[in-house]
Amino acid sequence: MKLHWGHKIGIVYALFAGSMIFMLILSMQEKHELVNENYYENELAVQGKINADKNLKTADFDVDISSANKQILVSFMGLPSGDVPTGTVMLYKPDDSSLDQTIDVALNADNKMLIQPIGDHGRYKVSVRFKMSGIDYLKEKQVVL
Repeated sequence: MKLHWGHKIGIVYALFAGSMIFMLILSMQEKHELVNENYYENELAVQGKINADKNLKTADFDVDISSANKQILVSFMGLPSGDVPTGTVMLYKPDDSSLDQTIDVALNADNKMLIQPIGDHGRYKVSVRFKMSGIDYLKEKQVVL
């Protein structure tokens, strides 16, 4: 039996429909998670985050977030003597919320903090939120381990 142009159009249409159904099934099996349980409530507090970020940009000190040897290094550079930051470091793993962590800021003698994430590798959103002398500060950065 010879295939004419009508058969070929039908075959192309069937292949297209089959591939769409296959992609739909794959997308339904994908795990979709929010960054945290109260994601929408936290996003309403955006102005506080903007102010804290602006406070850090105008401060006389800086916070650096980097990765080294599958660990996250948070460095406080140029801190005023006598001021100790209090706050939290939050590690958000976008692809698996069970690996999210919240750690209190605890600096060593060099004003650094080394964090070992629960997960081995991948992308983390690191958020350092702290307070010194009654002023809120915020530093956020994406880190890949």
